[in-house]
Amino acid sequence: MEHADDEVVEKARQAVDKSDWAGFIEAMNDPCAKRADQPIKTANWTTGLKIAATRLTEGARVRAALQRKGIDWYGIRTVEPHHDGTPHWHLLMFMDKEAIPVANQVFREHALQEDGEEHGAAENRFVIEEIDPEKGRATGYVTKYISKSIDGYEVGEDSYGNDAVESAARIRAWASIWGIRQFQFMGAPSVTVYRELRRLRNTEQLKEGLLADLEQAADNGEWKRYVELMGGVCLPQKDMPLRALMIPRPSETKYYEVAQKLHGLIGSAGRVVTRIYEWTISRNTQSEDRDQAIELGGVAVRGANAPPWSSVNNCTLHKQPA
Repeated sequence: MEHADDEVVEKARQAVDKSDWAGFIEAMNDPCAKRADQPIKTANWTTGLKIAATRLTEGARVRAALQRKGIDWYGIRTVEPHHDGTPHWHLLMFMDKEAIPVANQVFREHALQEDGEEHGAAENRFVIEEIDPEKGRATGYVTKYISKSIDGYEVGEDSYGNDAVESAARIRAWASIWGIRQFQFMGAPSVTVYRELRRLRNTEQLKEGLLADLEQAADNGEWKRYVELMGGVCLPQKDMPLRALMIPRPSETKYYEVAQKLHGLIGSAGRVVTRIYEWTISRNTQSEDRDQAIELGGVAVRGANAPPWSSVNNCTLHKQPA
């Protein structure tokens, strides 16, 4: 696996399980009319990106409804495609055992709001699977879904009998084409803070107390320790010891708006700058082009047809008159 993929799996494995909280899997699907494999008379040919946006809106409404009912929860969301490219969600959620029936009802109401009367909607639109400790740990459930969508490691075959390694490559391509975020941790401390803390190893800033402990936990990849030091799960961002430090960009956007950029971290644990260097994109001058061309044994030409980058010229050759 690549380092970014390792991070997702490691965070899932180190998820903080509260002893008095129960875990369960929520699977959410879309109406048949949004599926690409439906007949022309019933399909509305919605793209994967639009379906993903609709699912995000629906997820935000569910979170708001749970918050209004005073239900705290945390977990991870994974997104993967059906065989026709339609995205669907899997959520590994942890919450108080007594709140699970109410939460399930909230999810079901929102999942069936659109075309809830169609055949099979009640059975397939929203699926709940409670985690059985005898079958494995909660993180084992989500690690399977992560592996299926990253590299197919030790998965074997996918749901359709295809090689999981090849399917994982197709899933990554599908997510890249549509710009779909495959994994997201919810209710946990900021991942941005977690990653920015690792940048402190390259700085000489004073780090002591809680800030030093947080940096050590992030640098060692100890997600569970990091969550504990940040105050635990389901904590408002304003109450966490560190949050992202944003500053205005020096220039406005094309819409004449003042955009902000990440500069460091700030909070009760201290204030540190993690983005030390300012990188800009600029074009080489003519003298730099000429010097570079001399090193490469070529000729620098600006404003005209430049020499080919390789020794092969694939242009059509014109026949010389006899």
